[in-house]
Amino acid sequence: ADAVAKYSEALALFEQALFLASEAAEEIAACQEMEMADELIETMADLRKEINAVQVRTQAASFLASRGSQASSATSGLTLLRRLDDFDSGGKTYRIADVPPALEATPCKPAFFDIANNYVNEFPIDELEFHCNAFKAKGSRGFMRWFRSS
Repeated sequence: ADAVAKYSEALALFEQALFLASEAAEEIAACQEMEMADELIETMADLRKEINAVQVRTQAASFLASRGSQASSATSGLTLLRRLDDFDSGGKTYRIADVPPALEATPCKPAFFDIANNYVNEFPIDELEFHCNAFKAKGSRGFMRWFRSS
């Protein structure tokens, strides 16, 4: 609770700093005879950008502290970019995976399906015998007979 209160105090201070930086930029712009006025106005614009960035970081840290996160950069010492792969559960425990994994039954052999079963009626036995006899009649023997027969 104390940390959240300190974040809200810091945010109030940042709001005041933004207000003062804007007022200073307006005062510098109103003074026409001031030397290096343009550079000072740019400096005030840069200061406002920095204050906005710090304000957003403080709001994020306040949110993490209000959730009770154990993995905030204040407790772990690492930035958010370095903690991208860390799982922040917010103090709760979740069952992400079963250890050991549950067993699943898998078939030992792959199952083949005869897609052409409905389309093939009969084998043309006469044509097959003709081709077999023609191949045997050539008399080609040996390991590469299929290559030499053409």
